[in-house]
Amino acid sequence: MSVEIIIPIAAVVVLCLILAWLFRVIKASVKTMLTIAAILIVLQLAFDINSQEFLQEILQIIDRIGQTIFQ
Repeated sequence: MSVEIIIPIAAVVVLCLILAWLFRVIKASVKTMLTIAAILIVLQLAFDINSQEFLQEILQIIDRIGQTIFQ
């Protein structure tokens, strides 16, 4: 086999691996986004907690974790 045919075949294999990885990342991102949206909708409908209150609580938790780590 000549090198001229091996390089395009290798490029196609690498491209397929990159695309497979990209689809897995997109799938995981969409799944996470839908889960977060569902949680926010449940909080809003069941407990009347809006996304701003939820975001403030997340920021407070992150701040507490940061203080714990750096103290």
